[in-house]
Amino acid sequence: MKTIHVIGGGITGCFLAFFLKDKYHIKLYEKTGHLGGLSSTFYSIENIPYQKGFHILHTNQQWILNIIQRAGVNLQRVYYDVGINPLIDFNHYSFPFSDSVIDKMPWHWKEAIKQDISVLTGSAGSNLKEEVINFYGETIYEIFYKGWIEKLTFTNPELIDETSWFRKHLHPIDKNINYYKEDCYFPVEQGWNKLFAHLTKDAEVVYQEVSDEDFSQRDEIILTIRPDKFFKEETLKYVGINFEIDSALYNPKKPDTIIYPNDTPFISMSQYGKLFNPENQVDGKNIIVKEYTSINSGEDAYPIITKKNISAYKAYINTIRSGIHLCGPLAEYRHMSMADSIESAHRLAGELKHKV
Repeated sequence: MKTIHVIGGGITGCFLAFFLKDKYHIKLYEKTGHLGGLSSTFYSIENIPYQKGFHILHTNQQWILNIIQRAGVNLQRVYYDVGINPLIDFNHYSFPFSDSVIDKMPWHWKEAIKQDISVLTGSAGSNLKEEVINFYGETIYEIFYKGWIEKLTFTNPELIDETSWFRKHLHPIDKNINYYKEDCYFPVEQGWNKLFAHLTKDAEVVYQEVSDEDFSQRDEIILTIRPDKFFKEETLKYVGINFEIDSALYNPKKPDTIIYPNDTPFISMSQYGKLFNPENQVDGKNIIVKEYTSINSGEDAYPIITKKNISAYKAYINTIRSGIHLCGPLAEYRHMSMADSIESAHRLAGELKHKV
C-alpha cells in the first residue's frame, strides 16, 4: 500500500488520515505531543478542561455530524455568544450588532450610529473598511472595528481587499442574529480529543517536527502546516497566537469578549468553561483564556489575506515541486472554520483516491 505523508496533526491532518486510510498507508507527523492543533482540549493543573483556539463546530451538514457521532463523540448544540467591549468599561455589546444592542449603548454613540444607519447601503465594498461602513456605518467602524481589525491582522483595514471570509459575519442591523448562521456544536462531556484519536487510529502517528529535507523527491506529501516553514523559510505573513491561561469563577451567561483598546495587548478573552459540563468543574471554577496576537510567532493561526500577501503566497507555491499537496487554512492561505477544514480534507482525499 502506497504511503502518503501528512504533515501536521491538526483537525485537517486528522480528517485527512480518516478519509485516506482505506486506500493509503498514512504517516502523520505532529511536532507537539498532542493531536488536534488549535482544536485540542487541554487540562489545567487543577484538572479543569479548556479549549484554546478553534473549538466550536458550526455546520448544518449532516454528513460531518454523522462522522463525529460515529466516533462516539456526544455532540451537543450550544449557544455561542460573542460580546465586544472596546473600552474595558464592563459593558459587553453583543455581536453582531442589532437595534436592540445599539439601544444599550451610551447616548453619544447611539445618536451617531442611528444617524449612520439612516443612510446605510448594505452593499459590498472594495476593501474591509468600506465593507463594514456600508453595513454598519462609520461610527461603529471607528469604535468597534478599526482597532480590532488592526490588532487581529496587523494591517490597515483599507488594505484588506479579500472580504468574503468577513462578510459572513455581517448581518442586517434590524435583526437579532447569532454570530454564526449555522448550528453550533461542542462535545460538552469530553472535548474534541476523543475524535482525533478515532480519526487517526489506523494511521502511523509520529510526534516530531519534519521539513522537506526529511523526504525524498518521490514522496507524496500533504502539507497542512505553513508551506514556507516546511521548507525552513518564513517568507509568508501569518498571525500567531500566544495564550495565557487562568482559572476563575465563571458566569455562564457572560459572553466571550473581544477587547482591543490601544493600551492592552490582547484581543480577546474566551471563557471556555461554559462549553463543558459544570458538574465536572473544580470548586465552581472554569478557565479563562487570553489570546495575544503577533506576526510569525506563537501558534500559527491564520493568514493575513491582503492582495499583496495572497500574490506572494501564489508565487511561493508555484515553486513547490509536484507531489506536494496543500490542505487546510495554513497551507491554502485561507480563513477556514472547523467545518471548512473538514470539507477541504474531504475534497483533497477524494481527488487523490480518484487518481489511484
